[in-house]
Amino acid sequence: MAREKAARLLERRRELAKGARDAKAKQAAEKRALQAVKRLQELGAEPPKRPEPTPPSPPPAPAAPAAPVVHKLDPEVKAYIRAKLQKYLAQQQPPLQQASSSSSAPDVLNLARGRVTQQVNQELMSMVMQQIQGYRGAGKGVAITSMLRQMKRARCCDRVFWLSPTCQSNKAYLDELGVKDADKHDSPDNGAIDAVLAAVDEEAREWQRYQEEKEVWAQLQRAMRRGGEAASLPPALLMRAERLGLLESEEPPKYRYSKDTPCVLHVVFDDCQGTRLMSSSGSKSKLTNLCIRHRHVGDGLGVTVWLCVQSWCASGSVPRAIRENCTGALVWKTPQAKMVEKMVEELATGREREGAFEEAYAVATEPQHGFLYVDLTTSDPSKRYRSGWDAYIVPDG
Repeated sequence: MAREKAARLLERRRELAKGARDAKAKQAAEKRALQAVKRLQELGAEPPKRPEPTPPSPPPAPAAPAAPVVHKLDPEVKAYIRAKLQKYLAQQQPPLQQASSSSSAPDVLNLARGRVTQQVNQELMSMVMQQIQGYRGAGKGVAITSMLRQMKRARCCDRVFWLSPTCQSNKAYLDELGVKDADKHDSPDNGAIDAVLAAVDEEAREWQRYQEEKEVWAQLQRAMRRGGEAASLPPALLMRAERLGLLESEEPPKYRYSKDTPCVLHVVFDDCQGTRLMSSSGSKSKLTNLCIRHRHVGDGLGVTVWLCVQSWCASGSVPRAIRENCTGALVWKTPQAKMVEKMVEELATGREREGAFEEAYAVATEPQHGFLYVDLTTSDPSKRYRSGWDAYIVPDG
């Protein structure tokens, strides 16, 4: 049966080759016509003139990409930020440690602003694990969906799994991101994580199958181009082509995500604080195991993890083992000084000036729904803190 299908496929390829031979014959006829014209010119006769083809108009030159706009803070803006920072630090009980012992506030920052583009956030497009902390109504969902939309446009987000007891309340967000009903889990527990891991394994198998299809298809094409008969094709190749359904196909295999790279998967845990999923700890915690191994699940396909909670380190929140493995953190304003101190302990680095985190935090969270993003992987201190997604905060010193 496989050899009969291969014979039919070979006959089809020969028909295509015949069409190619007809094209070659046409080219030969045109060549003979040109030779006849040349002969007429040598004899002094006037050859028939062909109308001059109209040259195609040149394509318009591509517009140069706009350079990021950089704004420097003028003295009035700096004075405003200093005043806001002093007011914020004075309200903390106990007060946060100042970056300077002098009575005047430090020269806080220089802001480099640019439009939210793929280039601005390119370093966030890789496989990451983010912790998002903010009170109810702070804007956590808006911040996540904004970044996921950018990732979709950059083809860095192909499928999203959403684990949250409030899936129905966030239906507008999920529909905008194209989250399928099968990927929504409104009972976040170990069973939901098992379902996500099973889907990731299936995606890994689909990618591996596509790789095999490409390899077998390329071997078939090479054999046909060499003019091989169906009977002369290796039996092992025919059996693989039959198993993959390639003997009936006249088109090369295509990946389900219309690209030639593995799919990028995201898992969002939203409003899971206090659930059994967050409460379990140790080696039996499937959430902890997933977060620690998130780059290696699915036979190395991996997932990006987003953890949304309302408290940084309260009971039933993100365990410390997960927090210490995060690649980034988003934090909104909180009136609890102890929580801010805990953030300073875990997010500030010893390589920067003392008080730099507090200054960046105060400025980034000053606007309504404003948040501070901390990149925990960068070695460039000028890219560690952001106000929102698109504004770097660079503390002086």
